[in-house]
Parts: sequence; C-alpha cells; structure tokens
Amino acid sequence: LEEQVQKSELKNNDIIPDCLPVLKDIPTFAASCEPLQHIDNHSVLEDEIPFIDGRIVRRFTTQLRDDDDGYHGRLYIFEDITERKITEQFMSIQRDLAIELSACSDLNEALAMSLESLLKFEVIDAAGIFMLDHETREFKLTAHSGVSEQFKLMVSTVRADSYFGEIVLKGRPFYGTFEEIIGHVFPSFNNTGFHHIGLIPIQFEGRVIGSFNIGSKTVNGFNKNTAISIESLALQVGGAIFRIKAENALLSSQLNFKTLFDTIDDFLFILDNEGKIMLTNPAVQQRLGYTSAELQKLDILKVHPPENREELRHS
Repeated sequence: LEEQVQKSELKNNDIIPDCLPVLKDIPTFAASCEPLQHIDNHSVLEDEIPFIDGRIVRRFTTQLRDDDDGYHGRLYIFEDITERKITEQFMSIQRDLAIELSACSDLNEALAMSLESLLKFEVIDAAGIFMLDHETREFKLTAHSGVSEQFKLMVSTVRADSYFGEIVLKGRPFYGTFEEIIGHVFPSFNNTGFHHIGLIPIQFEGRVIGSFNIGSKTVNGFNKNTAISIESLALQVGGAIFRIKAENALLSSQLNFKTLFDTIDDFLFILDNEGKIMLTNPAVQQRLGYTSAELQKLDILKVHPPENREELRHS
C-alpha cells in the first residue's frame, strides 16, 4: 500500500480489504464507501468509524476538482479521535452516575447503578462488583452482568487470602489475560471468549472495600484512557458506598435508640437548657398518668415529690 501511495496509484478498493477485518460495523462502512466511487458525487462526507479494538477514527473526504470542475480524485483525512471520545464518554458516565448516587441510600441499588455505568464502556462485555466482608475476610459477588451461571457460582465468594484477593488488597489495578487471572485461580474453567480482564480495587481513604472486575471479548488490552476512566469511577463509587453505609449505620443506631427509649421501664426525660421537658418515654406517661403533651408543659421539678424539689434544684 505504501508503494502505491508513493506512485499515486492507491485506490479505495485497494484499502478496503485491509480495513474490513478490523472494523466493528462492516455493512455500515461498506454502504458509506459505495457512493464515494462515483465521479458525479460532489458530496462532502464526515463521519466516525469504530474499530473492533475500541478505536474510533474520524473520516473526512471531498472531491478534488479544478477551476473548470474537472475531477482529479478524492481527498481523505483520517484522524484518530479515540482519546477524545473516551474522555467525552467518561465525563457523561461520571456525571450521570454522580447524580444517581447522590439520591441513593440503598447499597444494592447503588451497586446496580455502578454496574450499569461500567457496561456503558463499549470495550467492556462483562462486569462484576465484589464487596469485601471484613469480618469473614471474603469477597462476595454482589452485582454482575455478562457472566455465565457456572462462572457466577464458582466466584460468588472468594477468600481474601486467595490469589484474586491478594491482588485486589494490594490496592492497585491489575490487567491481564483470562488465563493469567481467572485461569490461575480456576484452571478447570474454560474461557468463553474473553481476551482481557481487569481487577480494579474499590477504595475509600486508602482502604480496599471491594473491586470492579471487568472483561472484554473485543480487545487484547484496555487503553490508557479507558483504564484511567474506570479507575476514577471506582474511586467515585468507593466514596458513595462509604456514605451509604454510614447513613444506614446511623439510621440503625437511631432505630435501636428509639426501641430502647420506647421499651425501657425506667423513666427517661429529654430536657431543654432551661429544664423544661421536651420528650419522655412511655414508662413516664403510663406510671405518672400524664399525656406526652401535658408533660411537655411542665418543669422537670414538677414531676418529683415536693420534699425532693429543693435538693434537685441545687443538684
């Protein structure tokens, strides 16, 4: 092809056979090229061509004509815009996920949102999210898509001291072939077409709390921008998971306190700065014979016997 270019002999049909095997959508590409073969086609074409390895190339083409409208060929300009498209895609995914997570208070729902965001990357064909149980020291598969039932059952729980667990707990992303990662842990499991696997730790304040596991059937390696985007997403999700767990723990604590407050047989009073009753537990109301509204109008000293009030006033 290079020799033909130097001799100005290269034609569209010479390029197409080499292009077709690496294109993601051959019929669409072929249909776009056909009109360009006609001399009477004066149209200017600008489009984007996706490749099976995840690259995206912008194509610009127009006819070359002289002042007398004589045809001399066609100009083609190809520009690799993969990095730009990945950046645009990631910014959109990150924005949408941030909006969704900010309004989410359920952990499983948040993980499902995160999984859906991962699968928006065109090079990711399967994904799973593992969460680390710090008590049992096990990674548990909590959300997944694109994996077989057999594989799901095989990896549903993975020990933290396993090959997989040790990689994730190092806190650094790890990328490799199916055989290097899955085959090392489960040598009897047959590869179902995955070329590349990624293990991306989910962390909060430097502490590993889970991992993104991703697989691609179309590329032999995630390019730098894609990897950075996915790793940034993992950090974002780590913060959201910690927030949701903290909120749920606080809610649980509040519910436990309310249960104790409502069921304990001792008298419990909540007072303002001036000693006025703001809230009492049911035991106070039942044993003193007051309603909650009546008690809120009283000074705390009023519910004690008169002989004890002076002592309590100075206590």
